Amino acid sequence: MLDPETHTLSKHFTHLVGREVKFTKATLAPERAGRWVFASYQVVAPEDPTTTKSLVVKAELDLLGSLAGCLVGLPSYEVLSRLRSQTLDELMRDAIYEILNVASGAIAYNCRTSLVEMAMAAVDVKGDAAKVLATPSRKSTFDVVVQGYNGGRFVVLA
Repeated sequence: MLDPETHTLSKHFTHLVGREVKFTKATLAPERAGRWVFASYQVVAPEDPTTTKSLVVKAELDLLGSLAGCLVGLPSYEVLSRLRSQTLDELMRDAIYEILNVASGAIAYNCRTSLVEMAMAAVDVKGDAAKVLATPSRKSTFDVVVQGYNGGRFVVLA
């Protein structure tokens, strides 16, 4: 399983949300404070379809909220207003889930990848995905800009 490429991610998300989305590799990527969303995926490599691996995406809520807002046609000020709430409303939660589901097509090169679950806190990540989150063997960190909306950090852990 190869690390995701910036060009592939940018093209995938731009096509999905209908606005320019640009992923760039973060060189020095210290942890940031803020609200994060965690998604666990099951990855099946083509060379051994009997073995699965876990992969985790950790993304800033502002970024996923922006992508979700674009997807459902909300203006950026409305996205910001909805993200200020302690709990996500159904529209934003479902749209973020859809963003993470469709992301499965771009985060693991040449592998069948399926979204297993989405969590709003690291402690809610379970099973093998929790182990990956705690001690990843690989980490790809991206800074993401969404045209006309807030961007943020997108991290792929394997």
